[in-house]
Amino acid sequence: MTAALKSEDNDARINACVELAKAGPNAAPAIQSLIPLLKDNDPTVRRLAAYALGEIGPASKPALPALKEMLNDSDRQVVMQVVNSLRSIDPKGSSNVQNINVSTP
Repeated sequence: MTAALKSEDNDARINACVELAKAGPNAAPAIQSLIPLLKDNDPTVRRLAAYALGEIGPASKPALPALKEMLNDSDRQVVMQVVNSLRSIDPKGSSNVQNINVSTP
């Protein structure tokens, strides 16, 4: 799966994120490969990478700085997923993101 995360093909990266999310904590070895996808050009890839990290759970703490940067993402769905992932990874440390406004302007 980690090789697919580096693919030039968007669908391959998307599918890899989905499969890693399904694996949950067992996908922890892929964390370092998921982090760069948080800056992908495709918002779907960014959202699903954040989702996979959230599903992996507390082991994804190395991704917290990159996830917090994404709270300013231009895509509303990405921001919503990032908030949920932050809560899954670090419930106590994410209390300050609970009041983020993700409504459309």
